Amino acid sequence: MQVRGMTPRPSSLLDNLDAAHLALAPIRRRILAALVEPASAAGLAKQLDMPRQKIGYHLKALEDAGLIRLAGERKKRGFT
Repeated sequence: MQVRGMTPRPSSLLDNLDAAHLALAPIRRRILAALVEPASAAGLAKQLDMPRQKIGYHLKALEDAGLIRLAGERKKRGFT
């Protein structure tokens, strides 16, 4: 007997492989490891000793792949 819904569709399998490929990049592995607790791009940049813009670029790619999600936004000195 085959149980329906237990096997990923080919397109979702491809999405998962793409997400896995994104997560295997060394910089993104470091970011994912640092995200045990929610953190801002600026906080991650300081923790990982990288430019904030570079961290932001990789966070966007990880978010687009569904590997991370935005936990919230807050204003700091008038910026979001």
